[in-house]
Amino acid sequence: MAYLEIRNLTKEYGKVKALDGFTLEVEHNELVVILGQPGAGKTTLLMTLAGLEPFTQGEIILDDEDIVDKPTELRDIAMVFETYALYPHLTVGENITFSFYSYRAKRAGLSKEKITERVKRITEMLEISDLLKRYPRELSGGQMQRVSLARALVRSPKLLLLDEPIAHLDAKLRHRLRPELRRLQKQTGVATLYTTTDYMEAFGIADKILVLHEGVSLQIGTKEDIWNKPAHRIIGNLLGVPSMNIIPGGRPKIMNGKMNIFTEDGLQIPVDKEQQTRIQEKSIEKIDIGIHPSDIRPVGGGEYKPVLRGEIYVYEPLGIKGALSVKVNKRIIRVQTPARYEQRKVGEKIDLYFKETDTHLFDSKSGLNILFMR
Repeated sequence: MAYLEIRNLTKEYGKVKALDGFTLEVEHNELVVILGQPGAGKTTLLMTLAGLEPFTQGEIILDDEDIVDKPTELRDIAMVFETYALYPHLTVGENITFSFYSYRAKRAGLSKEKITERVKRITEMLEISDLLKRYPRELSGGQMQRVSLARALVRSPKLLLLDEPIAHLDAKLRHRLRPELRRLQKQTGVATLYTTTDYMEAFGIADKILVLHEGVSLQIGTKEDIWNKPAHRIIGNLLGVPSMNIIPGGRPKIMNGKMNIFTEDGLQIPVDKEQQTRIQEKSIEKIDIGIHPSDIRPVGGGEYKPVLRGEIYVYEPLGIKGALSVKVNKRIIRVQTPARYEQRKVGEKIDLYFKETDTHLFDSKSGLNILFMR
């Protein structure tokens, strides 16, 4: 039995289902990232687990105990909000120890010495032990987030919920804090659910990733699973900078024993044998084609036989790499390139190559990856 089991959790706001039959298992010491666009239901999920939001139906089992009917203060769950939620009139030390004056803490009978020991251990781990006498207004954004984390961890919770904890910080600080958060979670061993809209954040810290959309779990797996075999077309839009190329409305046709997909834009995309077999088995009539920009290669000089031919539309420099937009017939195809392509001219002809196995085919009607269709 998993350490945390969420079974068929449903949350309704009138006719709208914020969570729809949500199911998840989390092991002890595991960090699971919930990845999804704004409005996907990520915060609602965490608020429901913490007991801050009622739900319509479902089960929540934590450490072999059904906590559905337990009040918030007795669930032994800590939650860190995006906005810190620090008390401005209390010092850092007072903010961190505030929860020890709750009903649950008093019932646990923690001594002053025990509380001091916990605060010392956690604040040293987070490198904020020298800030205990300061007030929130005297802290940077990164420091305030560390204080918020310390307040949660000092309670030694059974489950830690992190709701987009670094989303509002600048890019440099987010990049620095990501590995620190993972290190901290592994040091404490607390089972953790972490929400984000940023796939790089998810890939950087997660043991496994769950993609949530409109309250429904689309896929759960490792970052390799999510990237290499996205289960739904929507997932492709969440991944990559630039995100996956989605070419809609293709129809499969077999010519000389080989299947190709012919799109409304006049493109012809070959498919591999596994995909061809699946299309025939499921009698799929209309297909959307997904290709990661990083899987497309500009070619020339007979190096590879080009799959597509077009002209350079625009180039966007992204540091050591770039995003090249190529106009193929009426469709814009985005390609991730080395920086040297910045020197190529708009309107210049260009050939593109990608392997058949690098395409992801989605049923146009359901959005499902054809390899996941039952």
